[in-house]
Amino acid sequence: MLFHDKGHVGGVQLKNPLIAAVAEHLIDADGVRRALAELGEFLARKNVRAAELVGRAADRRKTFAEMPLHPDNWRRYVPT
Repeated sequence: MLFHDKGHVGGVQLKNPLIAAVAEHLIDADGVRRALAELGEFLARKNVRAAELVGRAADRRKTFAEMPLHPDNWRRYVPT
């Protein structure tokens, strides 16, 4: 996920949105509106603010030094 200070996604102007960067180029205006509505519903249901949620995720993120080494992992993605 990315934070954008402002921008347009799917023809919708967004200010400080929390969006899924992986598929943002595929989202149309209705998709953006649905995603934001779902995010709002989720946050209300969990009684949490988006900044808190991102903060918790960031706090739980391991550093690269703490992550286990997988030196041959790339081989899973390259055909033989």
